[in-house]
Amino acid sequence: MFYQFALPLPANTAKADEINLECVLSYGKIRKIDVQFPTGCGGFAHLAIDRFGRQLLPTNTGSYFVSDGELISSDEDIDIMDRPYSIYLRGYNTDDTYSHTIYVRVFLHLELEGVMVQAAEKLSQQLITQLQE
Repeated sequence: MFYQFALPLPANTAKADEINLECVLSYGKIRKIDVQFPTGCGGFAHLAIDRFGRQLLPTNTGSYFVSDGELISSDEDIDIMDRPYSIYLRGYNTDDTYSHTIYVRVFLHLELEGVMVQAAEKLSQQLITQLQE
Protein backbone atom coordinates (compact mmCIF):
# COMPACT_ATOMS: atom_id res chain seq x y z
CA MET A 1 0.00 0.00 0.00
CA PHE A 2 1.18 3.49 -0.77
CA TYR A 3 0.26 6.59 1.23
CA GLN A 4 1.16 10.24 0.71
CA PHE A 5 0.75 13.04 3.24
CA ALA A 6 1.49 16.77 3.15
CA LEU A 7 2.49 18.78 6.21
CA PRO A 8 1.96 22.51 5.60
CA LEU A 9 4.15 24.68 7.80
CA PRO A 10 3.16 28.36 8.02
CA ALA A 11 5.88 31.01 8.18
CA ASN A 12 7.18 31.78 11.67
CA THR A 13 6.08 28.49 13.23
CA ALA A 14 8.26 28.15 16.32
CA LYS A 15 9.54 24.79 17.55
CA ALA A 16 7.42 25.26 20.67
CA ASP A 17 4.34 25.56 18.42
CA GLU A 18 5.00 22.55 16.19
CA ILE A 19 2.36 21.58 13.65
CA ASN A 20 1.18 17.97 14.10
CA LEU A 21 -0.55 15.74 11.57
CA GLU A 22 -1.96 12.26 12.22
CA CYS A 23 -1.33 9.98 9.22
CA VAL A 24 -3.81 7.12 9.33
CA LEU A 25 -2.50 3.90 7.80
CA SER A 26 -3.61 0.28 7.72
CA TYR A 27 -2.13 -2.55 9.76
CA GLY A 28 1.05 -3.96 8.34
CA LYS A 29 4.73 -3.17 8.16
CA ILE A 30 6.25 0.07 6.92
CA ARG A 31 8.93 -0.89 4.41
CA LYS A 32 10.00 2.54 3.20
CA ILE A 33 9.46 6.21 4.04
CA ASP A 34 10.27 9.09 1.69
CA VAL A 35 10.44 12.69 2.89
CA GLN A 36 10.36 15.32 0.12
CA PHE A 37 11.59 18.84 0.79
CA PRO A 38 10.65 20.97 -2.24
CA THR A 39 13.14 23.48 -3.57
CA GLY A 40 12.82 26.71 -1.62
CA CYS A 41 12.61 25.25 1.90
CA GLY A 42 16.11 26.65 2.40
CA GLY A 43 16.78 24.71 5.59
CA PHE A 44 13.94 26.51 7.40
CA ALA A 45 11.39 23.65 7.45
CA HIS A 46 11.91 20.89 10.03
CA LEU A 47 10.19 17.48 10.23
CA ALA A 48 10.17 14.49 12.60
CA ILE A 49 8.02 11.34 12.53
CA ASP A 50 6.56 9.75 15.69
CA ARG A 51 4.53 6.72 16.73
CA PHE A 52 3.04 6.21 20.22
CA GLY A 53 4.79 9.37 21.43
CA ARG A 54 8.24 8.05 20.45
CA GLN A 55 10.30 9.51 17.66
CA LEU A 56 10.84 7.08 14.77
CA LEU A 57 12.70 9.29 12.30
CA PRO A 58 15.24 10.73 12.34
CA THR A 59 16.45 7.96 14.63
CA ASN A 60 18.31 10.28 16.99
CA THR A 61 15.67 11.66 19.34
CA GLY A 62 15.22 15.42 19.32
CA SER A 63 16.58 15.88 15.81
CA TYR A 64 14.69 16.84 12.65
CA PHE A 65 15.02 16.32 8.94
CA VAL A 66 16.01 19.66 7.39
CA SER A 67 16.74 20.11 3.70
CA ASP A 68 16.09 21.98 0.47
CA GLY A 69 15.08 20.39 -2.84
CA GLU A 70 15.94 16.90 -1.63
CA LEU A 71 14.26 13.52 -1.30
CA ILE A 72 15.27 11.68 1.86
CA SER A 73 14.49 7.98 1.51
CA SER A 74 14.74 5.36 4.25
CA ASP A 75 14.18 1.61 4.05
CA GLU A 76 12.38 0.57 7.22
CA ASP A 77 10.93 -2.42 9.08
CA ILE A 78 8.35 -0.77 11.35
CA ASP A 79 5.41 -2.83 12.62
CA ILE A 80 2.04 -1.10 12.52
CA MET A 81 0.08 -3.91 14.15
CA ASP A 82 -1.56 -2.12 17.09
CA ARG A 83 -4.23 0.53 16.98
CA PRO A 84 -4.15 3.30 16.20
CA TYR A 85 -2.63 2.40 12.84
CA SER A 86 -1.07 5.84 12.60
CA ILE A 87 2.18 7.72 12.52
CA TYR A 88 2.44 11.41 13.37
CA LEU A 89 4.29 14.10 11.46
CA ARG A 90 5.45 17.11 13.42
CA GLY A 91 7.31 20.10 12.18
CA TYR A 92 8.06 23.76 12.37
CA ASN A 93 9.24 26.50 10.02
CA THR A 94 11.63 29.28 11.01
CA ASP A 95 11.24 31.11 7.66
CA ASP A 96 9.91 34.57 8.53
CA THR A 97 8.41 35.12 5.06
CA TYR A 98 7.26 31.93 3.36
CA SER A 99 5.26 28.88 4.34
CA HIS A 100 6.57 25.49 3.24
CA THR A 101 4.98 22.08 2.73
CA ILE A 102 6.86 18.84 3.33
CA TYR A 103 5.61 15.66 1.64
CA VAL A 104 5.88 12.22 3.21
CA ARG A 105 5.28 8.96 1.35
CA VAL A 106 4.82 5.69 3.23
CA PHE A 107 5.14 2.27 1.60
CA LEU A 108 3.33 -0.29 3.75
CA HIS A 109 3.19 -4.06 3.26
CA LEU A 110 0.10 -5.85 4.58
CA GLU A 111 1.16 -8.41 7.17
CA LEU A 112 -1.81 -10.77 7.21
CA GLU A 113 0.08 -13.50 9.05
CA GLY A 114 0.75 -11.20 12.00
CA VAL A 115 -2.88 -10.09 12.10
CA MET A 116 -4.06 -13.73 12.05
CA VAL A 117 -1.73 -14.62 14.93
CA GLN A 118 -2.98 -11.66 16.99
CA ALA A 119 -6.60 -12.61 16.29
CA ALA A 120 -5.95 -16.22 17.31
CA GLU A 121 -4.24 -15.11 20.54
CA LYS A 122 -7.12 -12.79 21.39
CA LEU A 123 -9.70 -15.49 20.69
CA SER A 124 -7.75 -17.99 22.80
CA GLN A 125 -7.61 -15.53 25.68
CA GLN A 126 -11.37 -14.92 25.46
CA LEU A 127 -12.05 -18.66 25.51
CA ILE A 128 -9.77 -19.17 28.52
CA THR A 129 -11.54 -16.34 30.36
CA GLN A 130 -14.96 -17.83 29.58
CA LEU A 131 -13.88 -21.30 30.77
CA GLN A 132 -12.58 -19.86 34.03
CA GLU A 133 -15.89 -18.17 34.84
